[in-house]
Amino acid sequence: MTDLLKKFRKKIVDLGFSHNKESKVEAIDLSDLPAVQTEEVPKVEFTISSMTIAKVLFVGALFLVGKELLLELKSIIIMTALSSLLALGLSPFLDRLERFKIPRPLAILILYIVFLGVLAVVFIQVLPMLSEQLLGIAKELKHLVFSPKFEIPFIGKLGLNINATDLQGLVANNLTEISQNLQSVAGSTFDIVGSIFQGVFNFVYTLILLFFMLLEREKIGRFVLSHLPSDTRKYVYQKTIDVQHKMAHWFKGQIMVMIVVGVGIYIGMKIFSLIFGVKYAATIAIVAGIMELFPYIGAALSTVLAGVVAANESATAFLFVLGWMGLVQFLEGNILVPLVMEKAVGLSSVVVILSLSIAGTLGYAVGGIAVSILGMIFAIPLAAIGSIFISGEHKD
Repeated sequence: MTDLLKKFRKKIVDLGFSHNKESKVEAIDLSDLPAVQTEEVPKVEFTISSMTIAKVLFVGALFLVGKELLLELKSIIIMTALSSLLALGLSPFLDRLERFKIPRPLAILILYIVFLGVLAVVFIQVLPMLSEQLLGIAKELKHLVFSPKFEIPFIGKLGLNINATDLQGLVANNLTEISQNLQSVAGSTFDIVGSIFQGVFNFVYTLILLFFMLLEREKIGRFVLSHLPSDTRKYVYQKTIDVQHKMAHWFKGQIMVMIVVGVGIYIGMKIFSLIFGVKYAATIAIVAGIMELFPYIGAALSTVLAGVVAANESATAFLFVLGWMGLVQFLEGNILVPLVMEKAVGLSSVVVILSLSIAGTLGYAVGGIAVSILGMIFAIPLAAIGSIFISGEHKD
């Protein structure tokens, strides 16, 4: 054991340690070790030149000025867009007239004569009759509601808890508000005259612009294509041809649907006028035909109008009128539209409803109720045009 301790002590001494308090640990020389290389962290500096600030301010000012300019020119922009859509839709008809060796200016003039002739018939013959009968419907409705014995003939049998006095008060309040609005409008004669002149100017401007778009469509097409990249010119040209065919098919299909629905409803309402004494067959038919410009929404509004008129006669008339309106709308939605409109535009019902809602909302935000109606009318062809570019298909 003693030998083991001696060996251990000797080992400690050899290593430089000692049990003696005066013994010291030798210092280690680090001078021969290589120096540690440390990388300097680069400093990141952000500098904004005065030129950059000027560019940002210029772009911001340009955006604000452009926004105000667009608001001021919105009517011209809308009319130009409308003229472009009409030019696309009328181009195939113009091509057919030119096949008979008719000069293009004369062919455009023929299209204008047909359009203005139909418009003149509407204003001279249809509108006075339509306004007179709509006024008659309003008077009969007012007489019906404010009658001391107010009662829709069959409403009590349906078990609905409707208080005639409350309904009369509601109608009276609404009629009073409408009367006040009409009086305020009547007082602003200059505003009315200004609106009429503005409407006439917009109409004439659209016709003139449409004329030159049709007359010089090849030049316009070449001008647009020349400013596009060369690899996209063929694609845009093919899509433009597809858009022209789509617009023409939509236009023809829309006219056909309006005529068929209007004639069908007129036949039924005329029969019911002979049997039950239901009035205003022509007015209801015309309104129903025009309302076909607004898919789904228009059918519901025309059905409500027909139901209100029939309810003034009898429960039997009401049920027959609603049944006939439902039958016409069923045939339209399941036979006529699939054969005509879906083949023309190829849009699903969901896309149609969304297009109408978006176009109506944006139109009202941009230019009020008139632009909203115009937007809803052209919502379907615009959605169809969008589908052409999204699908990537091309039809020869």
